[in-house]
Amino acid sequence: MAVSDQDDFSDVSDSELLEGLEDDEYRERRIQELQSDIKRRDMEAEFVSRGGYKEYTSEKEVMDVALKQVKVIVHFFHPRFKRCEIMDTHLELLAYQHPGTKFLKVNVENVPFLVEKLKIKVLPCVITFRQGVARERLVGFQDLGQSDQFATKTLEWKLFQMGAITNVDQDGERVDSDYDD
Repeated sequence: MAVSDQDDFSDVSDSELLEGLEDDEYRERRIQELQSDIKRRDMEAEFVSRGGYKEYTSEKEVMDVALKQVKVIVHFFHPRFKRCEIMDTHLELLAYQHPGTKFLKVNVENVPFLVEKLKIKVLPCVITFRQGVARERLVGFQDLGQSDQFATKTLEWKLFQMGAITNVDQDGERVDSDYDD
């Protein structure tokens, strides 16, 4: 019995399933699928442990991360703002490419003290932290071309200029920005 991806096993007896497992081609394909799944999960676990892009819900959590990590980017957002969704999409992509920086997102409704303390008035607001100190911020899309269709590379370049991320040159070498405070 040959087994294909579209097979529905609900009408197949146990003996027929066991017979299908004896098919070398099926077994090899299944092993490759499982190995691929394990590799993907390992990459996701490494992504989260080294950097990641995670939503934090309390001021204490945000401050703990910002104080413990060398480079942190915090996206202050509101879930009903379209431009916050746009920023969120770009930051999530960049988080995968820059595991040396911790990327956070935080709903402004959950952190009123931080919003007041950091004087956040316009969303989206992205604040960079370096060794626990708030350094620079992106407010709205004013530094990204004032357009909702800005490129992820534009945001990446701006974050690099701010010293929040490390860039990679054409040879694959890591390049830090001139911002060394």
